Amino acid sequence: MDGNARMAIEQVVTKLHVPPNPNPKTSEEPILDIFWKEFDDFQNKTGPYGYRPGRFLAPDALYGNSYVWLVFTLYLTLMSLVLLSAKLLPKG
Repeated sequence: MDGNARMAIEQVVTKLHVPPNPNPKTSEEPILDIFWKEFDDFQNKTGPYGYRPGRFLAPDALYGNSYVWLVFTLYLTLMSLVLLSAKLLPKG
């Protein structure tokens, strides 16, 4: 990322946090520090964005085959709902 892109991002983040913002006690400097820390964590897959076991961190989703992951996840969810509704709804 070049300096122009970084400055543009900082301008957008600053504009988003001018009054009336959700946290008026926070000044501009800590907001930018927090943003860049979270951005680095996201880029490096560390902190809250690190690799943890979870349904959204399936290998298909991680390596760009999100279609396979989505179809598989939706199929399991749909089948669970069908089986549950077949048990709960009266027959007739």
